[in-house]
Amino acid sequence: MSNLTTSEIMFERWCREHGIPFRRIKVARAQGHKRPDYAIKVNGGWCVVEVKEIDPTAEDDRLYQQIASNRVEGRWVDAGARLRKPIRDASDQLRKFSVRGFPTAVCLVDNTVGFYVEPFQVIQAMCGKATVRIAVSDDPEYEARFLGMHHGKKATMTGQHNTSISAVAVLRQPSGSPHSLISITTASPECRLLGTAQPC
Repeated sequence: MSNLTTSEIMFERWCREHGIPFRRIKVARAQGHKRPDYAIKVNGGWCVVEVKEIDPTAEDDRLYQQIASNRVEGRWVDAGARLRKPIRDASDQLRKFSVRGFPTAVCLVDNTVGFYVEPFQVIQAMCGKATVRIAVSDDPEYEARFLGMHHGKKATMTGQHNTSISAVAVLRQPSGSPHSLISITTASPECRLLGTAQPC
């Protein structure tokens, strides 16, 4: 099929390399409606996949120029921020298939130098910002105590909300390698057929 994006070309190549049957899902005819990109056959069942490409912004281009010129600068990273919208958009596209009982996945492909699809970014986009809880007293006799961590605000996927995505997959091609790698974080048990489950 012509007019494939870079990420779709990578996804199809990964499927072929691993002997995974796939089908392109036809584009919706109704204006304003979007369907997912693929159906893949895994362990005898079909899983519906939406491929989302993370493209460079002006800030990403600036970071690339810094790296290319051997300059090092600190910068603030809002973990998961660049992934929240693609995950939400994919959820809308996958919902009809999820309701019909198909496992679904969004496959993220990062075309930047920003490390947006590293595991800590994906987990925080899915489950919410990592929040540290510390008990602090006004009384100087009591030292502050670490109470633990949990995921807080800005979750895109929870047990009660946005449940139309079974898993988030990350597809990457390591520099200098002709092969693509995929890692998968599942949000629900039915998608364990795709990989190792790491639920929120």
